[in-house]
Amino acid sequence: MRRSHVLAGVFAGALLSGGAFAADTSSGTSSVGRIDVQGTGVDAASEPGVGLMIPEETPKQKSTVTKAYLDEMRPTSMPFQALMMLPGVNTSSDDAYGLSGGRLTVRGFNSDQMGFTIQGVPVNDSGNFAVYPQEFVDIENLEEIFLTQGAVDTDAPHVGATGGNLGMILTPPSDKLGAKVAQSFGQSNMSRTYARADSGLLSSGTKFFISGSETYAQKWRGEGADKRQHADVDVVQKIGEQSDIDTAVLFNYAVNNSYRTATKSQWQTIGRKFDFDTVFAPLDNNYYRLRVNPFKNVIAETAAHLQLTDNLRLTVEPYLWYGYGNGGGATVFNESRPPANNGGFGGEFPSGTKTPIDINGNGSTKDSLLFFTPSITETYRPGIQTNLSYQIANHTIGTGFWFEHARHVQTGPALWVDGAGNPASIWGDAGQVVDPGSGRLAQYRNWVTINIARQYFIQDEARWLNDKLKTVVGLRVPSLERDGTNNEFGVPAAYNHVSKYYSDFLPTVAANYEFLPSNSVFANFTKNFRAPMNYPLFDNPPNPAQKAETSYNYEVGYRFQTPKYMVQTAVFWSDFYNRQATATDPETLLTTDTNVGATRSKGIELAAGAKITDSWSVYGSATYNDNELRNNFLAGVGPNGKPEYLPTKGKSYIETPKFLASFGTAYAWRGFFAGMQAKFTGVRYSTLVNDEKTSPYTTVDAQAGYHFGDIGWVSDPVLTFNVTNIFDSNYLSQISTFKPNALPVQTAGGTVSGASPLYMLGAPRTFSLTLTAKF
Repeated sequence: MRRSHVLAGVFAGALLSGGAFAADTSSGTSSVGRIDVQGTGVDAASEPGVGLMIPEETPKQKSTVTKAYLDEMRPTSMPFQALMMLPGVNTSSDDAYGLSGGRLTVRGFNSDQMGFTIQGVPVNDSGNFAVYPQEFVDIENLEEIFLTQGAVDTDAPHVGATGGNLGMILTPPSDKLGAKVAQSFGQSNMSRTYARADSGLLSSGTKFFISGSETYAQKWRGEGADKRQHADVDVVQKIGEQSDIDTAVLFNYAVNNSYRTATKSQWQTIGRKFDFDTVFAPLDNNYYRLRVNPFKNVIAETAAHLQLTDNLRLTVEPYLWYGYGNGGGATVFNESRPPANNGGFGGEFPSGTKTPIDINGNGSTKDSLLFFTPSITETYRPGIQTNLSYQIANHTIGTGFWFEHARHVQTGPALWVDGAGNPASIWGDAGQVVDPGSGRLAQYRNWVTINIARQYFIQDEARWLNDKLKTVVGLRVPSLERDGTNNEFGVPAAYNHVSKYYSDFLPTVAANYEFLPSNSVFANFTKNFRAPMNYPLFDNPPNPAQKAETSYNYEVGYRFQTPKYMVQTAVFWSDFYNRQATATDPETLLTTDTNVGATRSKGIELAAGAKITDSWSVYGSATYNDNELRNNFLAGVGPNGKPEYLPTKGKSYIETPKFLASFGTAYAWRGFFAGMQAKFTGVRYSTLVNDEKTSPYTTVDAQAGYHFGDIGWVSDPVLTFNVTNIFDSNYLSQISTFKPNALPVQTAGGTVSGASPLYMLGAPRTFSLTLTAKF
């Protein structure tokens, strides 16, 4: 175990600062990036909507998860799990603790179609826009998570967002000096240690926090474990009364054994214990030690918030994102077959491209060999964003620029596997297989993509009629230049280097009107844009002509907001063009985009919260979403030369339930607190022709705890009990790999054979216990 290394670093930093620390978040309002955070410091029971609703006047559908709600969640949770109750949101986790990642869709938009930021830094993958929420932050350090369910903010730094955006904001360093520690235990031998130290406000105007955590849990099915080390640092330097410089560094190191996806038939036959093999046999490429996911990353940013004059404010934020890791995998390679027919290795064994090859040097060319074949990605991603805001009369005019230069290196080496099934290195950096004739490393991919992103924006926010009417008119112009170099051996010169430029003009028009006290209506139109992934640049032949995805989003909504009661509802309509459906092959771990043409999403969302008493709060949400394909899908060309169109027009889009509903409540009495969250997820289709689907399911989670009050020098120790999936529902949590059709379909071009979609299985009932104390 490496726990001593992480926590020693945390407390060493604390000692170097010259004292003890505290994690008090009641210092009021703080400005982080472009977001104003309200730190209330209260519990979920005393907030209307259990901490899932706050007063809003933004002219778009928006939801916020507050610190009051986050503080009662299981501490291992990832951000996706915090969004479960919100309208329009369908989320799942590969494990109950949130350590292995999961899936998020909002109104049918997948997470890689939404823009994600933390402290204003974009964190979608620069190649395929994927999101890995378990890497970002310890949930105790989050002040809030906000979500827009369709409209992308005009100043948001994204080139891959057609379905809204999500932002995570850190809890700022406290003005008070002290410390916070927490220890958690749970099923699957889960153990987690967390510590945070706050400097308090120093005489220099500086305050900071430093925190660290270490988490371990065995997988809930199969063999293997999830191991995570994490550290966060945030330093704020005040400059006068209205300016500051905020620097944050977030570090994550994780090694997870992957969970195996299953077909619906495998789940029904074998059950929820279906997973990778636990006993190694020769040439077993499904052995669990070969299905490992190591990753390490750092996010660093410095945001200068400068009040230049009474009416002029400038924010400048340079940042750096670095990540390195892989998704594991294994391939059986036959020496007597051409390499192109061996796991996609193509010409990377150049001396054996046309003849058998003796790879292991034993004098035979008839061996079958098992290689560890991780899909390695290394990304260097510096960037900078600026925002200049000027207030004149009833107008606030904002303009700014974002620039990012990402170097995205993707390799797929082959590594030796020993007789016990252990790879030479899970990181892919040792024991690599070399072609005996040429001396080249064997790789099934060897790509470098330079991604240069830019965005200009301008926005006018105006208030009229004694501030009862708020209008927003904005324009953002994102662009992305992808420059791909394919270094695989034998790639034709014409395919070796391919570039493509994508850009669009994206307007926003919105208004919010308070027509009666506590009653308001809003409406907006937003055009969104998502460039294609980088993978088409490396197709054989390359496909740089793949079109960007665009969406046109319309919303009309109503809000009722008082200190005790809140209601928000919205009717939405989204037209999608050149929609890209993403799928990941669990055997090769390669991601592909399929253009499914045009889709249309329309529906209604409702969220309501009430503070019944000072110690009892309730929340509920409901969503109806009719998301359909608007054209038939071209599967290919048949043997007779005629097109093979699948009958998908009018069918429901994949992984998009028509019905979602949630209900939550929170109660507190003296030192005792408790809460419950129930979520219903309707039918989801896993094929474009809708010939396979999942059953609806309901999960119920709960938490209860007790505040013991101050005990000597220990401040407010709290014992919290969490349980997820109380009734142990057995369900398919996410559609990992969709298919066009599961059953054979007859077309004009012939019969299109079907294939089984793959699913992730829902985690069983899971208990945990956490003891937290402040000093």
